[in-house]
Amino acid sequence: MSYHAGPVPSAPAAPKVGSSSASSSAAATSAPAGDSTQSLLSNITSKGLSCLNESSSHPVSSILGPDAGPKGRSYLESDVDPELLIAIPFLEPVKLKAISIFGGVCPSQAPKTIKLFINHLSLDFNDAETLDPAQELELSPEDVKGSKVELRFVRFQNVRSLHILVKDNQEDEETTRIDSIDLFGTVLGGTDKGPLKDLHADHEH
Repeated sequence: MSYHAGPVPSAPAAPKVGSSSASSSAAATSAPAGDSTQSLLSNITSKGLSCLNESSSHPVSSILGPDAGPKGRSYLESDVDPELLIAIPFLEPVKLKAISIFGGVCPSQAPKTIKLFINHLSLDFNDAETLDPAQELELSPEDVKGSKVELRFVRFQNVRSLHILVKDNQEDEETTRIDSIDLFGTVLGGTDKGPLKDLHADHEH
C-alpha cells in the first residue's frame, strides 16, 4: 500500500506514493499501543448513506447499513465507469483509525486508488477532484483481500461523515466491485458534532 495525505497545519508531511518510508510512517501514526478499537459499522446511519455512480442492482446499501446482505453474495458495483463516491454518515462522532476493503471475489475489479474526505455535508465528483483529501491510499492486491489498513489517525479525529472516492481498480476493469467495507476506531459519545461543511451553500458547480 502506498499513501499520502492532504495538507494539515503543523502535521508532518506524508511520504510520497511508493516511498520506502510508507510502512514506517504508517506505524508511527497508527493508534498508540494498547488503544482499543472496534468496528464502527453499527455506528453508521442509513440516513445520508449513499453512493454516486452505483449500479441500481448493486447499491452501497447492499454492503453497508441495516439492509446489508451476506458477505460474498452482496456487493457494491459501479455503473458506467470505475469511479465511486461513497458517503458514510455516523450516528455519533468517531475517531477513525483503520479501513478494510474486501474485493477478493473479483480481485481485478477491486479498488486501487482511493481518497478519503471527512465532515462534508455532501460531495460530488467535481468537489472530490478539486479538494485536498484527508488521505489518499493506493491499495495493493493484498490490501483488498480485507487487510486492515491503518490511517493517519491524527487527521481523522471527531469524524462525523466520511466520503470515499474510488478512482480506479486493480486491473483497469470497466467497473469496480467492493464486496465489503469495514471501518475501525472509537466512538466519541457526547462530543459536540458541530456543523458539517456544505460546499454547495457557497458556490455552484
